[in-house]
Amino acid sequence: MWDYPNNWIPTKSLEQMENNIYDVLIVGSGAGGGATLYRLCEQWKNRSAKKIGILEKGNKLFHSHALNIPTMNNDRMWGQLLPDNSTPVGERLPQFSGARQVFALGGRTLF
Repeated sequence: MWDYPNNWIPTKSLEQMENNIYDVLIVGSGAGGGATLYRLCEQWKNRSAKKIGILEKGNKLFHSHALNIPTMNNDRMWGQLLPDNSTPVGERLPQFSGARQVFALGGRTLF
């Protein structure tokens, strides 16, 4: 398993988050969560300070889509990176035999 950087996005534990009052909590940082965060920031940029929290189940892997990393290629991404960081869904749900579940900051949008 590769070592991934663990400090490029500041995080807080749930214990630290419970001491704050948030205007909005977004669950998940995939495409929907990321788009929601972007839109809220866009709408609220000229208003008084707002607090937005994002709850994420997965760890941080990297800062961008896997293929934006200079040392990554298709074979490594699909052959090693995705299997190392995902679980096949087809074992539980045969109708989705090729699906994989990813728990990571950014969700499946990383792949």
